[in-house]
Formats: sequence, structure tokens, C-alpha cells
Amino acid sequence: MLGVYLEQLAEYNGSDVKIRTAGTLTISQQPAGLRVRSALQTIPEFSDFSLGSHRSTQLDDELAAWPDLIVAMEHDHIRYVRARHPEAAARTATIYRLIEDLGSRAGNLAERMKTLDLAGPGFEADREVIDPAGGEAEQYEACAKELWELAQVLHGILDEAAQSG
Repeated sequence: MLGVYLEQLAEYNGSDVKIRTAGTLTISQQPAGLRVRSALQTIPEFSDFSLGSHRSTQLDDELAAWPDLIVAMEHDHIRYVRARHPEAAARTATIYRLIEDLGSRAGNLAERMKTLDLAGPGFEADREVIDPAGGEAEQYEACAKELWELAQVLHGILDEAAQSG
């Protein structure tokens, strides 16, 4: 859901931010589930949105090497990246940590990222977005709302950082 939101915000605002999505424990090439699609449509800006041909993708070496930033929802996602793709650890954090730490710094994204110790210990103290997988529709809807609010803030920070560089 976060990837969809960030892609749409970047497109709408003409941003240079490029988004690719991948999961840590995903069966690749699966369409989004009904609860995810329904939850997205509870957000007024996405009421008519269709995921179309979107398919799940497992995070692999190529995808882990590509981004300047890997946005995780949960601590387990960070643990996975550190175990499978240790070279990406310094570019991986929870969305809450990124909003808090990147938003309070100046400069372009690379300059902001240099000031963070994302590969260090202590990430377990960061707030996380709880995965609604296996939950009821209400949990998916709450997650969709939380992620939409976070996406808008993160996009603003990333766009500001892109304009600073």
C-alpha cells in the first residue's frame, strides 16, 4: 500500500522520486489480495484506484542494491534485510524512523542519510506499522489510513531532499 501511495504522490507532484516495491516474505507474482484492494479504496483519493497489473515481488539482491533508501514497516523487515542483504542495512529503516530523522535534517537525501546510523543497534525502539496480514477488513483499513498519512509526510521529506540536491 505504501508503494502505491508514494508512486501516486510522486506522479501527481511531478517528483523525481522513483519507487519500487518488494516484500521480505512474499510469493512473487501474486496479485494484491481483496482486503488490500478494498482497504486502498477506503482512502478518498484512491476510491477509484485499481492495482491493475501489480504483482508481488520478493526482495532480492538486485532490488536491495537499487535504492538510496529501503523503507520498512516493521522491525522484522529490518532484520530480514540485515540478514539477507547486509550491504543495504545502512539504507534501511522503519518509515517512522525515516520521517522523524530525515525530516529533522537539512540537505539532499545522501547528506541526510550520512547523519543516521541505520546499520547500528537500537532500531527495535523505533515505532512500526503493524502488518494486517491475516486480519479482518478493519485492520487493513486502519493500516491503509495510517500508511496514507505517513506516505504524504515521507513524500514531502523526500521531495524536499531531492530539491536540495
